[in-house]
Amino acid sequence: LGDGHFASHNPAQKHLRFDLGGRFIIDRLEFYPRAKFLEDRFIQKFLIGYTDGDPLKDGTRDLPVASRGFVTDFYVAADVEESTEGHIIVEMPREPMQTVLFQGFENTRGIWEIAEFEIYAIGFAPEAVYRTNVIDLGAPATIGRLEWSGSQDPGAEVELSMHAGDDDDPNDYWRFTFRGDERSRFSTAGKALNLPAYNKLEPAEKAGITHDTRNWDFWSTPFRFAQRRGDASANRPRRYVRFRSEFTSTVEAGSRLDYIQFQTSPPLSTQVLAEIVPSEAAAGEITLFTYKIKPRLDEGDSGFDGIEIGTPTLPAGVDAVRISGEDVPFEIVRMDSSGFAVRIPRIDLQRTEELVEVDFRSQVFRFGTQFPGRVFDSERSQEVPQQLTPGDADPLSDSDVLQVDLSHWLN
Repeated sequence: LGDGHFASHNPAQKHLRFDLGGRFIIDRLEFYPRAKFLEDRFIQKFLIGYTDGDPLKDGTRDLPVASRGFVTDFYVAADVEESTEGHIIVEMPREPMQTVLFQGFENTRGIWEIAEFEIYAIGFAPEAVYRTNVIDLGAPATIGRLEWSGSQDPGAEVELSMHAGDDDDPNDYWRFTFRGDERSRFSTAGKALNLPAYNKLEPAEKAGITHDTRNWDFWSTPFRFAQRRGDASANRPRRYVRFRSEFTSTVEAGSRLDYIQFQTSPPLSTQVLAEIVPSEAAAGEITLFTYKIKPRLDEGDSGFDGIEIGTPTLPAGVDAVRISGEDVPFEIVRMDSSGFAVRIPRIDLQRTEELVEVDFRSQVFRFGTQFPGRVFDSERSQEVPQQLTPGDADPLSDSDVLQVDLSHWLN
């Protein structure tokens, strides 16, 4: 894990603490003087302690050590009164450790020194987090299927997630204005703070860093790592994307992420709001739902002629499709236990902001059942279907969501 360099000229006592930044299984410690003093400047009396960092155990360990007004107690791993070796190896207990303590005492032989202090761990780090840099797609894009490769031993876990945004920094930076508890995202010159500007603030001015909820999604729920694929969580076209992988391991079980790749394509529509009504239904009963979609298309948007709607079970049927309140012909191109897809008359720039409604029958069995949706262009099968954004598609309804709660339970 690391090494250190220090020398001591006959002190009454010298102690060092090594904070490992996490809990590790330590195999051994090795320390020794410079090679030319290996025979005559080795330490004779020393003590090795350790702690796992658990605050609930404070005050119960064997060795209290005071430093800078604080007392930390350690377990004793080795207490050597008379060493005659220049290169010392200390075998450590096979227990999780976060801090290692070295105490060296006055030599009867005179001067002692340690040129190298080495800590060797075994197995895998218990926890690790990897975050990619913010990836710039060059322009707002529809983000489609993700694929990844890696390995995961039994007993280890990998939680892979993502989020997407509209600018190149997912954080907000705050400055104290010194007007009471007021905080500001802007400098005294009125410019929005970024990381370099925040780092230049005086310590008393720094008011913290938070997630930018205006321009960035929150981290998605973790994908199922073993499936090696999943649909992106971005619910509208975004320009920037970032991935996070959290690893949890044991000494024997580890995991690895080799790569992540994902599909992108130009947006079909600048924005497509969607909501479902009713937003409550009786558990297990076939209910007639209306899926309301309001697209906004700008110059350059290609439009779409298909809608996919995810359902928790096989739908009981699709009854009608309306555009601006008028029934239109439609074709069911898929219907299975994951939902259905219909082809409709093309929605292009001439039909921007027109309300599209799909009536279908389905069941719900649990509170907060999601009905995600996507639009696609059947003439451009290689393009990524665009996810719908929950929102106020129809001002005459008050749903604004794509989830259905339970109105009452089955008896």
